[in-house]
Amino acid sequence: MSFLFSIVDAKVIRSLMISLGLIFVAAVAFLLISMQLLGKIQWSGRSLTLLDPTYASKYIPIIASVSEHQPTTWTSFFFDLHVLVPLAPVGLFFLFHNITDGAIFVILYGTLAWYFAGVMVRLMLTLAPIACILGAIGLSSILTRFSALLKVSTAISTPSKSAATLSPSLSLMVLAGASFMLIMFSYHSSYVSSIAYSSPSIVIDAGRTADGRRVMYDDYREVNGDCVW
Repeated sequence: MSFLFSIVDAKVIRSLMISLGLIFVAAVAFLLISMQLLGKIQWSGRSLTLLDPTYASKYIPIIASVSEHQPTTWTSFFFDLHVLVPLAPVGLFFLFHNITDGAIFVILYGTLAWYFAGVMVRLMLTLAPIACILGAIGLSSILTRFSALLKVSTAISTPSKSAATLSPSLSLMVLAGASFMLIMFSYHSSYVSSIAYSSPSIVIDAGRTADGRRVMYDDYREVNGDCVW
């Protein structure tokens, strides 16, 4: 490979590798589609549901009727991931600014996991690890950059140079906001783990009433004249 790079321009080799990769992907896709149309292979209903979210509701209603096969709602995303929902795109943004082999893997894994988790709620399990990684990258990059800006802003005293940096108060606000998000995420994670994922009952606990009685989400109880779920 070193000998090849010594006699051929790197741009030519890069263009050749990209072209070969695109040809290979197109050939594999064409082969799979042709075998599907000819009846040589058959995709399962669940597999086709991942590729086309409307397939099950049109052709296999029994699969679409299962609760764990339903599309994920935004409330489920925020209930399970909390601040990772806005921080994951930030992590993708910073990964695109520093492309490496590992970054490409995380970008592909994260993008596919977000799509499939939106198609089927049970696939939130595959999204959680990569969402944590992307959120950690995004938050770490924010803390690193604004901490450096805060250090530079306090170190520079000349007006001409200080105008090119952010004010220390703005950097402190961003760092304080990030710290607050971490505290809220820790509290939310402990709460969700104790209420939704650590209970032997399949029914989520909705808390307790004023007299100490437990209220479940699927219960209808009259408390002080009000209907409580």
